Amino acid sequence: MDQRRFAAGARAWLLDSMAPLGNTIDIMAALLGSVRRRHGQGGLTLVELIVAFTILMLLSTMALPVARFKVRREREKELRWALADMRKAIDKYKDYSSANLLPPGKVDSDGYP
Repeated sequence: MDQRRFAAGARAWLLDSMAPLGNTIDIMAALLGSVRRRHGQGGLTLVELIVAFTILMLLSTMALPVARFKVRREREKELRWALADMRKAIDKYKDYSSANLLPPGKVDSDGYP
């Protein structure tokens, strides 16, 4: 019996403490323009769609510069690798030329093409 009284008291306390929150939610719903839907009618209100598209637009405008920066960083990384490969190839050509493994170049040549 005590448990039932405790549960009823807890339920009443919970409902009383949630009452101000319920009023706030009702006020916010009225401010946002939510319309009560008829039974069986589905879909979104115009305000809900506008809010959803606005949020998507904000997220996409924040993500776009990050994506561009990442693409640019990847291109720079590829260019650095290509530059390192070219430097290695030029140094290898110089080494082969210095070791006379290549046909002789011009008279005043340093061994670089």
